[in-house]
Amino acid sequence: MKNDRFCMDFFSALANPLRIAILQSLLEKEKNVSQLVEDIGEERTLVSHNLAQLLNVNLVSFQQAGKERIYCVNEEIVAPLFYLLENFVCKGCSFRKSCKVMQKKGLRMRAPVLQRETCAGCGRN
Repeated sequence: MKNDRFCMDFFSALANPLRIAILQSLLEKEKNVSQLVEDIGEERTLVSHNLAQLLNVNLVSFQQAGKERIYCVNEEIVAPLFYLLENFVCKGCSFRKSCKVMQKKGLRMRAPVLQRETCAGCGRN
């Protein structure tokens, strides 16, 4: 089924630390590949390859500006995902930083979320 393949590709895209770093960087502001390379500290070809994977599942998009592409995150999808993760991961996890960025951008979800005493992932407070 076509939807099954898309779901596998979508979650596979999120299972890569470099792609998460790209999404976090793009949540701060739109960037071209050179800016992402500088921000993340990885090789240009590696960043470009991973951007293609994120484009494939609509987590990022781009606008052509002359000869360069300016990439932006799909906030309708990424912001709620990171928000949910914030509520189910340890206080020290890297998604806390991203959610502070989202909060500054006014991207916090308004719906109440079940608050847990402990992290769903590791069981710590």
